[in-house]
Amino acid sequence: MAIPKFPELEEQILKDWKERDIFKKTLQKPSPQGNFVFYDGPPTANGIPHIGHVETRAFKDIIPRFKTMQGYRVERKAGWDTQGLPVELEVEKDLGLSGKKDIEKYGIEKFNAKAKESVWKFKDRWEKMTERVGFWLDVDHPYITYQPEYIETLWWIFKQVWDQKLLAQDYKVVPYCPRCGTALSSHEVAQGYQNIEEDSVYVKFELVDEPGTFVLAWTTTPWTLPGNVALAVDEKINYVKTTPNAEGERFIVAQKRMEALKDAEKVAGASQADVGTPLKLSSLQIIHGSELVGKKYKPLFDFVDLRRAHPADVGAGFKPAPTEKNDGGAAGANRNAYTIVPADFVTTEDGTGVVHTAVMYGVEDFELGKNLDLPKIHTVDETGRFNGLVKPWVGLEVKDPKGETQKKIMAWLQEHGKLYKAENYRHDYPFCWRCKHPLLYYAKTSWFIMMSKLRDELIRNNEKINWYPGHIKDGRFGEWLREVKDWAISRERYWGTPIPIWQCDQCKHQECLGSYQELRERIPTRNRYIFIRHGESTNNLNETLDTELSDGTAGLTARGREQARQVAQKLKTEKIDVIISSQFARAKETADIIGQEIKLAVTTESRVNEYHIGLVYEGKTIEEFHQGFGDRAVRLHEAPPGGETWLQIRARMFNILHQLDAKYEGKTILIVTHSDPIYVVRWALSLQPESVLHDVPLLDNAQPIELKFPASLFQPDGSFDPHRPFIDVVSWQCASCKSGRMRRIPEVADAWFDSGSMPFAQWHYPFENKNKIDHGEAYPADYISEAIDQTRGWFYTLLAISTLLQKAGVVKKPSYKNVVVLGFLNDARGRKLSKSLKNYGDLDELFATHGADAVRWFMYTANQPWDSKNFDLKIVDQGVKKTFLILANVVSFWKLNSNHPLTPPPFDLELKAERSTKEGAEVGPAAHPLDRWVHSLLNTLVADVTKRLEQYDITGAARAIGDFVTDLSTWYVRRSRDRFKSDQAPLASVTLKHVLLQLSTVMAPFTPFLAEHVYHAVGGELESVHLADWPNVGEVDNRLLSDMTVARRVVEEGHALRAKFGLKVRQPLQQVVTTEQLRPDLDEIVRDELNVKELHQADKLPTGSEWAVSNNMALDITVTDELKAEGLLRDLIREFNALRKTAKLKPSDEIIAHVQPNTTAAKVVEIYSQEFLKEVKAKAVTPSVEGASQVVEITLDGGVVTIGLTKP
Repeated sequence: MAIPKFPELEEQILKDWKERDIFKKTLQKPSPQGNFVFYDGPPTANGIPHIGHVETRAFKDIIPRFKTMQGYRVERKAGWDTQGLPVELEVEKDLGLSGKKDIEKYGIEKFNAKAKESVWKFKDRWEKMTERVGFWLDVDHPYITYQPEYIETLWWIFKQVWDQKLLAQDYKVVPYCPRCGTALSSHEVAQGYQNIEEDSVYVKFELVDEPGTFVLAWTTTPWTLPGNVALAVDEKINYVKTTPNAEGERFIVAQKRMEALKDAEKVAGASQADVGTPLKLSSLQIIHGSELVGKKYKPLFDFVDLRRAHPADVGAGFKPAPTEKNDGGAAGANRNAYTIVPADFVTTEDGTGVVHTAVMYGVEDFELGKNLDLPKIHTVDETGRFNGLVKPWVGLEVKDPKGETQKKIMAWLQEHGKLYKAENYRHDYPFCWRCKHPLLYYAKTSWFIMMSKLRDELIRNNEKINWYPGHIKDGRFGEWLREVKDWAISRERYWGTPIPIWQCDQCKHQECLGSYQELRERIPTRNRYIFIRHGESTNNLNETLDTELSDGTAGLTARGREQARQVAQKLKTEKIDVIISSQFARAKETADIIGQEIKLAVTTESRVNEYHIGLVYEGKTIEEFHQGFGDRAVRLHEAPPGGETWLQIRARMFNILHQLDAKYEGKTILIVTHSDPIYVVRWALSLQPESVLHDVPLLDNAQPIELKFPASLFQPDGSFDPHRPFIDVVSWQCASCKSGRMRRIPEVADAWFDSGSMPFAQWHYPFENKNKIDHGEAYPADYISEAIDQTRGWFYTLLAISTLLQKAGVVKKPSYKNVVVLGFLNDARGRKLSKSLKNYGDLDELFATHGADAVRWFMYTANQPWDSKNFDLKIVDQGVKKTFLILANVVSFWKLNSNHPLTPPPFDLELKAERSTKEGAEVGPAAHPLDRWVHSLLNTLVADVTKRLEQYDITGAARAIGDFVTDLSTWYVRRSRDRFKSDQAPLASVTLKHVLLQLSTVMAPFTPFLAEHVYHAVGGELESVHLADWPNVGEVDNRLLSDMTVARRVVEEGHALRAKFGLKVRQPLQQVVTTEQLRPDLDEIVRDELNVKELHQADKLPTGSEWAVSNNMALDITVTDELKAEGLLRDLIREFNALRKTAKLKPSDEIIAHVQPNTTAAKVVEIYSQEFLKEVKAKAVTPSVEGASQVVEITLDGGVVTIGLTKP
């Protein structure tokens, strides 16, 4: 039987799954075990998926499949990460923009519209890849981080953090990308380090009171030198002062760093003659660090003196630092500048033991500057260029790609005698994780979440998480938590979640809002709007639809007119100023009655008309309409034939509202309209998502309702967009000072805040779906998995957000319980996958040639999940050959040899009753050792795989399956071939079918396509193997397993002896002796496998020339004439069976065998005629090859013989 082409097979199975909606049916299965929670870390769809994403999807998919089969309900909600720098940079590139100035010139609204569009650039390819790899995920109902409901939850989380006083604005040094123009968080920085080599410099700072004496300081960032305001020393250690050199210069360094002086003659750019004689280090003056403290030194550059810096010198865009004590941030003299100061961060591990301090460009420097009241003046602007204070290099990029600015600085230092020496230095330097520009540590105002205050809580929560591998908990992740930094949460960018903080432009009062309702309540309205549905009409009585003005619309009933008069009386107290009415008669009549009562004219307006349903449903009953459009969410987006959608109703209704609001102020406006328009407006004004449509109540006839219309929140079409620039125009009067306006701060949130909040925001918690979190239906996650770089990305932000909400009393546990960390995927040569190397192929081609299961199997079996993998298609193919093809052959064997009635055997397939014993006790018909052995082996596999998957040992479980498939083929099927031709065939066939069915369920989470194929190929009764329950562990005969292991060991040793002495297995031998203890019912299996007549057990092995001897075995290698003839018979049978295969005969097809007369073959057939006829399924043997339909020449016993066959 042909082996299936796996890629083609998978495509057909995918089609079947979709047609039968198998994934949905797995979610509808009974779930007696309850919920198992899985979170999908959201990718960004503006990049093309590659093989690395296949790896993560493979590991994400396996556990949910396993748990579903175990009886859990596993929701698998897809997610899309749609905001932040990754998206913005891609849009900049597409639009040909470069930086924030270009974006603002282009327009924030247009830019964000492009960003919103771009995130779906490769959505189809992501979904295709997800489907093709077999990752079952609900892509029809994903969470999307830019959606208003998602952002509302983020606002709510901000408010929880604000209320805990853990969200604050501060001015301090942060990692800053001058290319992107924004600060970054520490976990973003952790993802962007590169190992680079650049120049480091030893710089000479001359003491004021000791001309010619220089303090040496070492720095790897020469661009910070113009910002130098102090030198830091360790006041507890010794320093040395050298004797004068040829130029009369003396140098001060830490005693432990004297090695920095040993190469003093190697001044950069100078020759030996220029330098003079080497320094004499024999006579040095020892100075205690405390003696240096307080000494003054001259500014390094003659054009920069930060004691006298003035804003006019800095240039446009100067932003002075917030003032500290003694006005440290103000321009003017400062007595502490250019002074040697003590600091506890000084080290003698490298450099000179003296730290050059530029307070605006180092975290420790800045804190030192705050404490000592040092000047806080920038010499670099926010674009990463020197400002006007650094006149020779103003406008130069301090970290330009070619290092030209650094060369200019070093040349100046050399020219002016300030450069002691320069050295190449290799170190890790932070680059922007997205744009790849070098970062600066830069002092600026940012918003921070004070994670350092929750360090202990974070560490305690980490203890509750099971990490795979375990060392991540206290290693990479634990170290990160122990050194946790405050989260720089704000980004001075555009496409992101606007931070919901409003600040008064006068008194600086701040408010953090936690919901759209809070925002709505704060915005004053220009007018009052009262909506009223018309009174009862004739079409209301007969429940028919009337939405066409042209056919004479239904008017009010007598009851409807009375309803209008009654409501008019109530409205008199509302002091209506304007009445707007629909053009439909029932609305116009209602409005006219009200207008007559309150003495106001009525203006008709088509924009408030009835919901237009089109001619197809015109005049039909409401029930008939609801059969096609009963779902309100459907009506929102889909129009009846010739009609309109509810979104179109919203657009026309809000269009008139905006017009009225611009025209009037301080008025009460009555709008007489219909049920659906009021319903749509009411929903839109609530700022709630489509999911709450069904919760909005309908109005009765002539029922009025006042709706607040904060016009600044809504677009002309009635949509609400919480993004910039729309949210930026929303303001209100400050309640604190009564004179200023509350305006939103311009920053947006770190996009990692979006993804870290997904356990809550994906459900729009707490505004909807409270049970998902409060009752644990979808929180915390039982399982997550991503690559190792997410230890300082998504894994961290998930933990950070849940710990913050734990502090606020919202939840009691961290957001995940078990996490499998994945190693990076490299190419076959061990190189990191990258666009520049073009070292990853097209996924469509990969799946078309190798299939998804083969790739999945490689991911699971190559090594442990957390180890890096070299993706090598040769190894992928090896997995197919070693497992898939072997299993496919077993299935083919079963199908070819199971053409007899498969009646249930008269015994239990499980091991319950009889047992073979070492002494050879009689057993019943169920006792064939191979069947019982394979059942025990299968049950052992089920137990092993179950235990391993429950412990997230995916690789161990997969390898156990591979080993089982090998054992099934090479031992059970191999040793059962003759049984399939005997009266034991029904038993063997049912046994193998049972094993394959169980095996397919065990393999289903690993290789979902192959498992499906095997399941149906052997007659699985369910619609899909993935609807099956995980198999229970049956009985295991451990003694039989052990004894069979001994038997196989004996066989292996016997085969090794045969190979050593050149004796083919087809050649029968007389006897074998073993010292191994074999149970009697396994003797026959061993004899057959070794092809020996007799098997003996002895304590001592025989010796002699006729014996081949190994450690535990002696094999009689004497081949008698009779044994030789039997061997030739086996060779001949093998050749005939090969000929049958060439003729494409079925196992049941009989033949006429043709054998060349007067040959060895003819003699062998004559001696063993009955056995020959039986083995080759021949009715007769003809001593001639004439007339044979298939003929072949073979070599037998050294001679050439012609044989053939004919099908009678």
